[in-house]
Amino acid sequence: MFFSSDRIWENMLFFTSAETAQHYLESRYRLLNGTDARKKSYENCYPFIYYIEQGRNFFRQGDSAPITIQPILIFYGFVCLLKACVLAADPDYPRTTRVLAHGVSTRKKKKQNYMYFHDEMIIQKHGLFPHLAEMMFHMGHLAGKKIKISDLLCQIPELSHYFRQLKKMEYIPIKNGDGEFYLPLRLLDVFKMTGSRFQQYLREKTNIPVRFAAEDGSGPIRCLVPAGGKDYPFEFLPFRYDIRRGQYVFCPWNGLSFFPELMIHYLILYHLSMIARYEIEWWSELVLQKTTAEYPVIVQYLQTALQKCPFLIVQYFHYQDDWKKTKQK
Repeated sequence: MFFSSDRIWENMLFFTSAETAQHYLESRYRLLNGTDARKKSYENCYPFIYYIEQGRNFFRQGDSAPITIQPILIFYGFVCLLKACVLAADPDYPRTTRVLAHGVSTRKKKKQNYMYFHDEMIIQKHGLFPHLAEMMFHMGHLAGKKIKISDLLCQIPELSHYFRQLKKMEYIPIKNGDGEFYLPLRLLDVFKMTGSRFQQYLREKTNIPVRFAAEDGSGPIRCLVPAGGKDYPFEFLPFRYDIRRGQYVFCPWNGLSFFPELMIHYLILYHLSMIARYEIEWWSELVLQKTTAEYPVIVQYLQTALQKCPFLIVQYFHYQDDWKKTKQK
């Protein structure tokens, strides 16, 4: 299923009237204990709309901007859209000024012979990133975690062509249809697990409820997923949806395989925007002289982010409530 930028923004348009925004927020807030859902939804519907509209303006500018400033525009557009998501999960956002920082840090001054793929960033205790991780995805205790740029980038399925060639990494396509995913047996080799242990592990770790059909062990593992998704694909970790090819993919296994893709894009874009702002010499040399293999990866990533980031925001709006309700049953 192919998603153009126009189609993605058309899906988001639904949430940009006061009536639809208030109704959506009220439905989200009713799942929270101790919240006056109706009152809070009326208070927050216009800030929610403004975040989306401001985010869209940044993305529009980013789409036509030169690559030298694209990371900055896309990052701030994505931050606006993420704040709308956070507001839907936290009716009192921002509770304190501590959540207004980025929540991530990176080395300010790059060393000589700097290698982008090898750079790292550290998650901070306070700021937008740890707050959205907790409020949107119930992921806490991330402070102090070091994350390598190459580990982030290889989790973007649209970049699989580059990492297959540059790093000889394996990307495993996952077939699906009518609420079933057919997981190839070679996943068992990746995880070093038996079929039964892998099924138990996936039930415990993935973000949505799943069950498995009985199999004789000779063919793919049939995974039954009760979520929707005929019109809009949902996130089913550790498998990621490639919007260019219209299919799910298992990206190279690492410590970020169960990170929601929204969080991965935030980290990549934050890092690139910092380089574009504060490492002008290195950034300009890369863009203008196209010196290393990092250049085509970054260009392809930015082109992907213009579509994939809004796509993931709409995905969150559509399905996060359904997953929570299903888990509560």
